[in-house]
Amino acid sequence: MNTTALIVEILVVGFQAFSAILILLWLLIPQIITQLFQLLLSYKSYSALLTLIVTAVVYTIGIIMDRLAVYFANGIWPIIPKACRGWLEEKHRASLEEEDNYVRALHKEKVLSGLIANHQSRMRIARGTMFNVFLFGILITLALIFKHKYEPCVSIALYLLILFFAILIWGMHKVTFHVRINQVRKIEQE
Repeated sequence: MNTTALIVEILVVGFQAFSAILILLWLLIPQIITQLFQLLLSYKSYSALLTLIVTAVVYTIGIIMDRLAVYFANGIWPIIPKACRGWLEEKHRASLEEEDNYVRALHKEKVLSGLIANHQSRMRIARGTMFNVFLFGILITLALIFKHKYEPCVSIALYLLILFFAILIWGMHKVTFHVRINQVRKIEQE
C-alpha cells in the first residue's frame, strides 16, 4: 500500500472525528470553545506551527479511530440481519460481476494491485466514517436532546437515517473489495 494514501486515509478519518469533537464540545461548552478559537486567531503569526500541531493531533485521532473502526466493523457485520447482508451482497455483487471484463483488462495491463489498493483505501475511509457517525452521532444527538432541548424523536430519527447510510456505504465497499479479490484470484488461477 502506498504510504501517502494510507496517511491521507488516516487524516480523513481523523479530521472527521476532530470536527465531530469540536462540534460536540461547542454544543456542550460554547463559551470555552469560542474563547479558544478567539485565542487561536490571536496567534496568526504562529499559524504554520499551529497547523502542524493540529495535523499531528488529527493524525493521532485518525489512527485511534481507524483501529476502533476495525473492531467495530468486525463486530457489526455479523449482527446485521442476514437478510440485509444477503440483499446487499446479492444486488451489489451482481453488478460487480458484470464488470468481469474490466478486471480482466486490468489484469492484462498488470495494474490489478492498484485496483485492490484503491478498493482497500475506500473501504478504510468508509469504515472510519461509519464508526465516526456511529460514535459521535450518539454523543451529538444526546447533547442536542439534553443540553439544547431538541425534539428527541426528530434528533434520533435523523441520527439513525445518517447511520443507516453510513453502514450501507461501508457494506457496499466491503462487498466490492471481496468481489474484486475473488475476481483477481479467479483470473490468476486461469
